[in-house]
Amino acid sequence: MENKIEITNQMLIVIPQGIDKIASFKSKLEIPWQNVVGASIDMGILNENKGFRNLGTALPGYWAGSYDKNGEKSFFQHKKRG
Repeated sequence: MENKIEITNQMLIVIPQGIDKIASFKSKLEIPWQNVVGASIDMGILNENKGFRNLGTALPGYWAGSYDKNGEKSFFQHKKRG
């Protein structure tokens, strides 16, 4: 089940669905537009250090959660497709 995205004049809202909601410990991410630097599907990031993981899940082939790196907060989610 794919996550839902809502766009308002002031916010980018990501609403995890199904198991993603449980595994990421997030029911909704609300990001003010002034704090949005970018959003992309970047397969190269899978091998990069994402920083310190706060709440989240890490299982073989699946991980989701919030990370802190150099004072910046990020949210990552990955499901191995195969």
